[in-house]
Amino acid sequence: MSANMNMIFEPMDLAIASPATVSRCGMVYLQPKEMGWKHLYVSWKNLLPPRFEEAELKILDTLIFTLVQPMIDYVREEATETAPTEDQCLLVGCLRILRVCLKIFENDSTWE
Repeated sequence: MSANMNMIFEPMDLAIASPATVSRCGMVYLQPKEMGWKHLYVSWKNLLPPRFEEAELKILDTLIFTLVQPMIDYVREEATETAPTEDQCLLVGCLRILRVCLKIFENDSTWE
């Protein structure tokens, strides 16, 4: 594996794992509800092109923090899912669509 690659093991549970295995592998289990979705957005935002200035990022923050939680609430309370999803998966899908829409700003000639 190269230096920029990671390997992640995701067991169903740690029922048969010894304390030594847990400590050596650095396993930490968090319920998805405990993690929330905001940290994923912050990580995503940090990978945006440097062309985005602070004022534009604040507008993006307002957009995301205003729309995402009501969107998740709607899916949980009003919609019917074919397959169950976690809040983080809904956000990642939304951010992937938004990223494609923002792709135009990566080209330097767009700004001239």
